[in-house]
Amino acid sequence: MAELLNNYLYILLLYFPLGVIGIWRWSVWIAKKVIAKKYRPVGKNGYNNTLSIVVPVYNEEPPDIFFKALESWISNEPDEIIAVIDYTDEVCIESFKKFQEKNNKLILIVTKRPGKREALSDGIRAAKGNIIALVDSDTIWDPNIKGALLSPFADPLVGGVGPRQDVWDANTLARRLFNIHLDHRYFDEMTYLATVANALTCISGRTALYRKKAIKDVCEELENETFMGVKCISGDDKCLTRLAQERGWKVRYQANVRVLTPGAPDLLTLFKQHIRWTRNSYRSDLKSLLSKWIWKREKFLAFHMIDRFTQPFTLILGPIYFIFSIIWGHWLAAGILLIWWHFSRGIKLYPHLKHRPSDILILPFYIFTTYLMAILKIYAMVTIRQQGWITRWDKGRLQSEPNNILGAIKLTVPYFATALIIMLLSFGVIKYKYFITPITPILNAENVTTVNIIDNCRQTVLNNFENRQSGYYTIERGDTLSMIANKYNSDLFGIIEANNDTIPNPDYIEIEQRLRIPALELRNALEKNELISFKKPEITFDESSNTIYIEGRGSITTLPEIYNALNRKPVIEKLSNKEWLLKTNLLVRKGVTLVIDDNDVSWLKLKSDKDGFVWLQSNSGNILIKNTKITSWDEGNQTPDTNYEDGRSFILARQNGRMDIINSELSFLGYKDSLKFGVAWHATDISSTSSYLITGQILGSKFYNNYSSIYLSGTFETMIANNEIVHNIQGGIDIRNGVSNLLIENNRLYDNGDDNCLQNPSSRQIMEHNKVRQAVASRPLIGLTSIINAITIPNNDQ
Repeated sequence: MAELLNNYLYILLLYFPLGVIGIWRWSVWIAKKVIAKKYRPVGKNGYNNTLSIVVPVYNEEPPDIFFKALESWISNEPDEIIAVIDYTDEVCIESFKKFQEKNNKLILIVTKRPGKREALSDGIRAAKGNIIALVDSDTIWDPNIKGALLSPFADPLVGGVGPRQDVWDANTLARRLFNIHLDHRYFDEMTYLATVANALTCISGRTALYRKKAIKDVCEELENETFMGVKCISGDDKCLTRLAQERGWKVRYQANVRVLTPGAPDLLTLFKQHIRWTRNSYRSDLKSLLSKWIWKREKFLAFHMIDRFTQPFTLILGPIYFIFSIIWGHWLAAGILLIWWHFSRGIKLYPHLKHRPSDILILPFYIFTTYLMAILKIYAMVTIRQQGWITRWDKGRLQSEPNNILGAIKLTVPYFATALIIMLLSFGVIKYKYFITPITPILNAENVTTVNIIDNCRQTVLNNFENRQSGYYTIERGDTLSMIANKYNSDLFGIIEANNDTIPNPDYIEIEQRLRIPALELRNALEKNELISFKKPEITFDESSNTIYIEGRGSITTLPEIYNALNRKPVIEKLSNKEWLLKTNLLVRKGVTLVIDDNDVSWLKLKSDKDGFVWLQSNSGNILIKNTKITSWDEGNQTPDTNYEDGRSFILARQNGRMDIINSELSFLGYKDSLKFGVAWHATDISSTSSYLITGQILGSKFYNNYSSIYLSGTFETMIANNEIVHNIQGGIDIRNGVSNLLIENNRLYDNGDDNCLQNPSSRQIMEHNKVRQAVASRPLIGLTSIINAITIPNNDQ
């Protein structure tokens, strides 16, 4: 139980950094939401002033969106609309002239100066209104919003105002995702900042209203802004917001005013836009954070900017941990992460889902794109000096990269740098895992004098074994170290430490690799309460072989579960008082653990009579028999099967795994046939390079009237202690080739056929404090003195 608790504590500690980050992020979000509840937009107060709309236009596709937007502006009755159109955009120029014929408030400026910043500067200089609205050419205004937009300017210290934004027609996945992004920004971020500060991160260029006095003198700075020696092209809205706030002007957010934008029609364009927006934000935020004004007047805004810088790195740790949890076999942790992502994002998207409930269907894809955006933000940080537009800038006007090997390297370096950052974060997780992994010392022959085996067993001298002190397990497809440790009820960290020379990274193991399991880690019998189930068992019945098969590596099962799964009385019958009658063979396959204990079973009867018999076997699985009774059973006579000559039920554990028998009674089993002698442990390969590791603890149990009670072949680190082994036909304990690290202690062996304990040469055996009475006087107790490599402790009473 203590080891299981330690394992859970280790898992909690392993994922602790992710939990801390989650608590931090949620604390910040909750604090912002609570503060944002106090936000109130400035209501209509009758304030009025002259309004000029300035619109830079460049190659609008399709132009009908521009015309629809133009009509929406006209309907709000501004004093003038100034369109600054690039000279190459002949379609928009001609169409705007037609609008001019119907409305004398429309002013056309045709420019040959490339760039949106230059177009904005031309429009600002030409504007006559005291309030200037800088509007993107594809932004559509709701009707009658002019009054609400102007209301904050009643405060003479307000220099800028921004409205809420929404997607005009969210008819594609990209636009629906963009709509979620806008709602998150305007429902959470902007309302919070508008409550705690007189500043915003940005008044978006789709519609940004400024007092003319706040921006008329910044046009030169707007046009000639540079970052790290490179002229800035995009990010004009961030620049104007920062310049206005730097000069002491307040800015306001009006949530009661809505403007519409079509948004990117496809995901690729959306992702490119996000990269550009992120670069613009990082450039402007760095300039603000390096300025005195923000620390003097707007500390909340400074904190918000710093928090945004850290978000991509903390966010990407989520999928990194998720991938590692799968590699490590932490399926529960992976499942919890998946559930938490959906639950937490659902909560955060609630304001959006209230008016667009159908978007719950794209929640999984939104979660995926959230983490993809984190990677894109890291890429944007790496390429922060890069400039350009997607639609508003002719690439031919940009300085092109050299078309040679240096140009190719320059293009690929940012991708490698982004990948390197993610790899470093992943490496940090791995290093942290190693840092918290405790080191378990492996006891060897030199530093061990006694080992306490079980409560009723004395300390023994297992340390005196001079040769290898480990068993070897060959890793198979689907194995993890956690599953192997669970299979043998061993300490995971002890196994890791024992193999650190051949497996430097315990999360990456190879098929067919030999895994060293120290003897010390094999001495714990299975405990039902400590077993960990990795999946549900697969229980089937094959009539042709008359066999129940239990499969599903990492699963645990019991007789009631088998009974319920098959629901076939002819196969397994539930009798009274926890008694069961097994009428068919039962095979426990690779990685499955079968538990037969007093919680469910007081007596398991294996059908066995003159017409045939059934058996119980494990093939690289586990069997735990505890506080119960197992016998053969003759239904006709209603007694155990006493006739072994025509075959009789038996129990066999083979290849990899363990079978533990604790405080139980096993009788009337087995007959004279290979491996079917009664209760047997067997590994096919008994060489020093064996692929199999079979073990078990046989403690405090009774074996009687079997053909041969305990048969061992190829076992490692097996203990037979405090048992009563009597009146068995052939022998009591039959030790065959390949048995290693065997302890036989405090047993009573009486009247067991030809041999109480029959041995072939094996290495590293201890036998002490056993009481023996021979059935055949001519046979000595145990001919150990002539056995090579065996250790004999002469304290056995005959």
